[in-house]
Amino acid sequence: MKFGRMVRRTWNLWKTRRFYATVPGFLLVFWDKVLSAKPLWPLPGRGWVYHLRLAGDSRPFSLRCGTSDLIVLLELLANGEYAPAIERLSGDCRTVVDLGANAGFSLRLWAKSFPECLIYAAELDAENAVACRKNLELAGISSRVALAEVCLVGKKRPVFIDRSGGNCGLRATDAAVGGRAITGTTMEEFLESSGVPEEIDLLKCDIEGGESEIFKNCSGWINRCRVIVVETHAPYSADELLRDIDSAGGIICKFKRYGKSIEQYQLVMVELGGRSGRGLGGAAPLAGTGSAHEPSGGGGDHSLPKSPGAAPAL
Repeated sequence: MKFGRMVRRTWNLWKTRRFYATVPGFLLVFWDKVLSAKPLWPLPGRGWVYHLRLAGDSRPFSLRCGTSDLIVLLELLANGEYAPAIERLSGDCRTVVDLGANAGFSLRLWAKSFPECLIYAAELDAENAVACRKNLELAGISSRVALAEVCLVGKKRPVFIDRSGGNCGLRATDAAVGGRAITGTTMEEFLESSGVPEEIDLLKCDIEGGESEIFKNCSGWINRCRVIVVETHAPYSADELLRDIDSAGGIICKFKRYGKSIEQYQLVMVELGGRSGRGLGGAAPLAGTGSAHEPSGGGGDHSLPKSPGAAPAL
């Protein structure tokens, strides 16, 4: 039974080989997957840094073997995790704010999708920041990205970093876990210190549960955004996110749940009115229908009803 499962997995991986530019690159991916699947086995190569070129892309990516780097890269580029937001903006994007830059794969995606945009990114881990800067350098986009090593919180206070989730699952916590406490940075402080323009075309947030306190304290900046994409992590839900935005005075026009819809996390895209009123008039309307009270995990797009002098009902 185990042998048969191994053969099927190997065959399924072999069918993806055309996604990689070279056969040696595919073999590196294969070994990276083995190391990730067997974290306790004393196998060679764990921690090595290798370069991987994807088909159709002349510039390689830098990955840390045996970490979550490969999984994150494939989610973004092979599975098109952020494709709905990219399509929604239709190339009309000048400013991107990326909360949770990790190894920089999402930053490269924004730079390629929106050739004129400037990117302002936050990453709390020093090792991830080193990997991120390397990927920016390989892509030749370092001059377009301002990367800040900060831990974002809703209210400024000392916090600890919980590293139990690996390099893509780092999160801030008030519990005294390993290491010393650091001072968290609020969104207002980050936006000001990074010199982010008043209007934010796209805000992406994937900070492993930290989104709950960020959006519970978003009244000072939420209407600067046109489109936000948030990965919510249990127990914080997509419905709570929408209620927090609404309570903060966010002008919600439409929202859409998409991507993997499981108990642990869910992707949510929200279109906002913004202060400038520029909106997304040039973009095609969101397709599909749905109810604003659709249970978590449902798909579809939603136009929220508006009433004069009141926030959209959720």
